[in-house]
Amino acid sequence: MFADGTQATGPAAAAEVRMLLAHTSVVHATLGDLSDDGVHASRNALVELVRGVLHGYSTAPNPAWPAR
Repeated sequence: MFADGTQATGPAAAAEVRMLLAHTSVVHATLGDLSDDGVHASRNALVELVRGVLHGYSTAPNPAWPAR
């Protein structure tokens, strides 16, 4: 549940969730080898993947999010 009372619900096996988990796993495995720019890029990709999951799972529409 988010601070505004909305929730994110949906199947854990959804493609967006699988992609998020795969990215997280790869970043975890390679974090020590990444340059500063690589860490920054990985973080940005992670943020976008989380947004993708939340856009698909939000139970209340957010006017700031584009319609799908």
